[in-house]
Amino acid sequence: MRHSDSLAVDEVRVWCAHFDLPVRSVDRLAGLLGDEEPTRARRFRFQRDATRFVVSRAALEPASGCVAAIAAEGRSARLECYAWVPAT
Repeated sequence: MRHSDSLAVDEVRVWCAHFDLPVRSVDRLAGLLGDEEPTRARRFRFQRDATRFVVSRAALEPASGCVAAIAAEGRSARLECYAWVPAT
C-alpha cells in the first residue's frame, strides 16, 4: 500500500500481523525499526514476547504512515491497535 492512498469517508482499513515467524524474518523486521525499539525488545524476559513486540511495531509502520497522510489532507483519522493472541 502506498502512503498516498486516500480513504473514503466510510472506509476502514485493517492490518493483521502473524507472530509465528521464523527468527530470520523477525530479525529483518527488527532492522526496520527505530534505534531504540530493538533495545526495548531485548529487555523482554521471554523470546515470545520480544518477537510479538518487534512484529507489532513493524506492522504499525504502514498503518501510521497512512494515518499521517490522511491528517496531511486536513481530515481526521484514528489508529487503534488491538492484540489478539490465541491461547497456547
